[in-house]
Amino acid sequence: MKIAVLVHSLDTVGGIAKHALYVSREFVSMGHQVVVWSVEYDKELCYPQLSKELDIRTLRAARPSKAHGSQKPPGVRMLAYVWSLSRHYQEQRRLSLTMPGGYDVVNAHGNTIIWA
Repeated sequence: MKIAVLVHSLDTVGGIAKHALYVSREFVSMGHQVVVWSVEYDKELCYPQLSKELDIRTLRAARPSKAHGSQKPPGVRMLAYVWSLSRHYQEQRRLSLTMPGGYDVVNAHGNTIIWA
C-alpha cells in the first residue's frame, strides 16, 4: 500500500512528531511504501535516529522558533493567534498542492494538518 503520513512540523522533539515517525517506521516494517510530508523539518533536532531511513519531504527547512512574549495587549495577542491560524491553513494548502496523487491512505497527525 502507498501511504502518505502528514505532520505539520518536524522541527523539534515532541509527541506528535515522535508518534508520526514511529507510525511511519511501523508501516515501512509492514512492507508499505511510506512518504512523510511536513511543512518544515529539522534533521538534527527532530529524532534523527527515528527519521534516518524514512522518505521525508518538506516545503522548507525549519525556522528558528521565536519566543512568544506575553507583554502584548490582549487584542494584539488574539490578532497574532488568528494570523498564525491563517498562516497554518495556507501552509497546509500549499503542502497538499505539492503532494502527488495516488496514495491509498493519507494518515494525518496533529490539529492543523487536517486542512491539507
